[in-house]
Amino acid sequence: TLNKWVQIVSTLLTYPIAIFGISTNLIFVFLITRKSNQDIFKGFKQYNYLVVISICNIIILVITIFSWMSECNNTIKLLCPETRKNILVQFYKIIFKETLNFALQFMIQFAYMGFAFNRASLIGKDPGKLVKLFSDLSMVKYILSSGFISCLLSVIKIFSYKVNYDRSDDEYPINQDGSVSNSVLFSLRILRRVLGTINSTTDFLNHLVFVLLNLSIDIYMLVQLKRTLKEKASKMFGDKKGEGILTANKDDEKKSKMKK
Repeated sequence: TLNKWVQIVSTLLTYPIAIFGISTNLIFVFLITRKSNQDIFKGFKQYNYLVVISICNIIILVITIFSWMSECNNTIKLLCPETRKNILVQFYKIIFKETLNFALQFMIQFAYMGFAFNRASLIGKDPGKLVKLFSDLSMVKYILSSGFISCLLSVIKIFSYKVNYDRSDDEYPINQDGSVSNSVLFSLRILRRVLGTINSTTDFLNHLVFVLLNLSIDIYMLVQLKRTLKEKASKMFGDKKGEGILTANKDDEKKSKMKK
């Protein structure tokens, strides 16, 4: 069916797109960090934030390329390798694809927020207290603290999966977000539900709250840019108008003197 073919094509296209993304991000990092270009970007922290974003993207794309070992697409046998049942591959999926990948997505959101605030601080004379606060922050401290928060928010993913050792009728690894059997203790079921709630909350933060927050910063930046351009245009045309009035007055004075 058409749906199966779409799944096959989208899955196969993932890998060349990932390779292309790795290449472009590597080129960008090389250009920014190159010694001959350091003087050009010196003093502009927003470019350093872009480097952090690119490095996170590279790691995510590398994880994506190797994830073929742990995924199963039932449309064709080639896309459902037996390697997914391997214990090490299951640990790879839990630690790298689910947990580290999620933490890097958080890091990208944090880094983009730092980039956006620093970019906004360059617009206008009075960028605002919040923008100034973020732009004055030490980038190293900001990245380290946001990295710690990202890992803290993502560690819940480790508890969402369980290595499948002998259950051939289940997935590899086993997703524990669903319901648990009646044989499990009540306290463990409550804990599982709490973990599931935290997991859903972190997904909500990463995929919606941060997106809306960064979007609002971009909108604020555009408003600031529009206001700054308007002020400059007003000042420029106002000065020209004033110069025109002075010139006209001088001409009138010359004419009156000539008449006398």
